[in-house]
Amino acid sequence: MSTLSSQVEDNIRAHGLFGQGEAILVAVSGGVDSMVLLGVLSEIIRRQDPESGSLRKNHRRALAHARGSVRRRLVVAHLNHGLRGRSSNADEQLVRRTAKKLGLGVVVEKMNVRKFAKEHKLSIEMAARRLRHEFLARTARRLGIRKVAVAHHADDQVELFFLRLLRGSGGEGLAGMKWHNPSAADPGVELVRPLLNQTKTKLLRYAAEHELRYREDATNAALSIERNRIRHELLPLLRRNYRPGVDKVILRVMEIIGAEGDFVAQAAREWLGEVQTPKSKVQSQRAEGPFHTSPGQRPGSGAPTNFEGLKARFIKTREASTLEKNGPIQLSFNWLPLALQRRALQIQFLEQGIVPDFDLVEEVRRNPGKSVSVGTAGDPKRRSSALRQGTPRTDDSSPSPLRQGEGAEGERVGVRGSLEAMRDTAGVLYVEEIGEAAFSKEFVSGNLIGGNGALAFGDLGIKWGTGAKGQWSLVSGQWSKAKPACAARRETFDAEAVGHTIVLRHWQPGDKFQPIGMKCAVKLQDFFVSQKVPRARRHELVIAATAAGEIFWVEGMRIGERFKVTAKTRRLLRWQWGRRNSR
Repeated sequence: MSTLSSQVEDNIRAHGLFGQGEAILVAVSGGVDSMVLLGVLSEIIRRQDPESGSLRKNHRRALAHARGSVRRRLVVAHLNHGLRGRSSNADEQLVRRTAKKLGLGVVVEKMNVRKFAKEHKLSIEMAARRLRHEFLARTARRLGIRKVAVAHHADDQVELFFLRLLRGSGGEGLAGMKWHNPSAADPGVELVRPLLNQTKTKLLRYAAEHELRYREDATNAALSIERNRIRHELLPLLRRNYRPGVDKVILRVMEIIGAEGDFVAQAAREWLGEVQTPKSKVQSQRAEGPFHTSPGQRPGSGAPTNFEGLKARFIKTREASTLEKNGPIQLSFNWLPLALQRRALQIQFLEQGIVPDFDLVEEVRRNPGKSVSVGTAGDPKRRSSALRQGTPRTDDSSPSPLRQGEGAEGERVGVRGSLEAMRDTAGVLYVEEIGEAAFSKEFVSGNLIGGNGALAFGDLGIKWGTGAKGQWSLVSGQWSKAKPACAARRETFDAEAVGHTIVLRHWQPGDKFQPIGMKCAVKLQDFFVSQKVPRARRHELVIAATAAGEIFWVEGMRIGERFKVTAKTRRLLRWQWGRRNSR
């Protein structure tokens, strides 16, 4: 067995990538990386088949049995993106011939990536990745296969580190790809990376020694692509002028960051009360072999976080002494270390299907009770529904969580509307998505020039009158000196501030309002939250605005600060309002 195959076999065993006898879908593009992956996995399975040893005396029977094992275990999957014309077709033909030579089944699909990118407003690269993930997950599901092997290697990790560093990624992104993680397209399908610690040089050497045929993708040399500039310009510069062994240094840094990031994430989940320590996926595997991990052995999993001990370090001694005898207290969000605060919010965002950038997390973290705009349901910050069910992706096609200023791929299927996020003082995140259909566009307008008047909007009616300050009250549309019988249904405004026209309508995304007594305007959404107005009720309330669109009244709540009666007020606008079905 080759050195590379032995090392990959060690990876499979150490990280529990495959179970004994488990079927594997191998993603093969036709490039050197995936062709080597296919060759190595075939070699390992032929070599380690438990029944082949008893057939050694009969070489032909042993060889036939080994090939049968490979056929039962491996299936090749190839997606023809159709981006390079004849070259793409040549890639497909090579993959088909190689699979046939190995006696393997092969699944091939063709996609119009350019059309898909245009329809979904994605870059070509992003569209190709998304279609590839969906194809692999769909194929695996159809064949009843849980594991998809992909050919990411150590050089990919180093390139990804700089790619994410330059985009402002946080620690989780800089940790790079994992040995295995759920597919973004289907969390029930797992992506595994047996070559993750192997260099490109080793892969090329294996291909040469085994005379593997592979295709070169000309786009890998295009300097218009950022990853290619890192590969062909930045990394050679660092190796030549700064540190020849920079790749090893970066990989070590990524491992350190990853381990520390895992601890922070686990602590954050425990604080959120969401930790359920799962049984290791490999504990149920009892048979020995290259695709087996001993019970309980899961490198990198570590022991459960002693979060109660962590709490004690951040709770003041005098308060710690007052802990209830029946159980530990919940550590306040504001007392959490900064890294835990950010990660707790990030986890909650991801569970809502939102990939937050650093600025979004910080704005929500710093402003409890404030509603922050996330975008629309189709905004790039929203990810596919699969993300809401599983772990965020950590492969090279996924946007890094806590990235600075770059959105994620994908969109959410469904209505497009306003998306708002807010955390409460306890650190719990709330996300509200309201389709555009929920926001009524209807309105009515009235002219105040005539003095007295009336206006109806839905089942709400308003009667008003205008006049000099200090003169009258409104009773059945007529002015008198009588005191209002129902002050809760009447309002008084500075008529000159309101102007000659009023508009009655419902709440719209982006509305701002400066309630009386407040120094500045706030989002109407935030005002509703602070006043504990139920979501459904918010869309029923009537809002009064000036001709310029400034809100001066919210039904049953407050008037606007700029429209209150002051010592300088000369004319008043008073109205009486009510609903046919009074609340």
